[in-house]
Amino acid sequence: MSNAVDAIFDTIEVIPFYENTILETSYQLYDTVNDYIDSVILATAVMRKESLATEDQIILSLKKEIKDRYGIDVFSYRDLVD
Repeated sequence: MSNAVDAIFDTIEVIPFYENTILETSYQLYDTVNDYIDSVILATAVMRKESLATEDQIILSLKKEIKDRYGIDVFSYRDLVD
């Protein structure tokens, strides 16, 4: 089990969510996403200009708007495995 946990931590980069640009963007996104944690996750992807994989239905329903406005792709698990 510890090997699996180590493998996960080796492949995931932890981004401090308290960076000013992430916080400012998350406040802007909160009106649309309406969930603090989801707005921080989305803001992190936006500010780092990285694609986002999520199962959040609100974010997935906004994937075209997010792509048009911020230039990042949003994927569901199904998008990635099909």
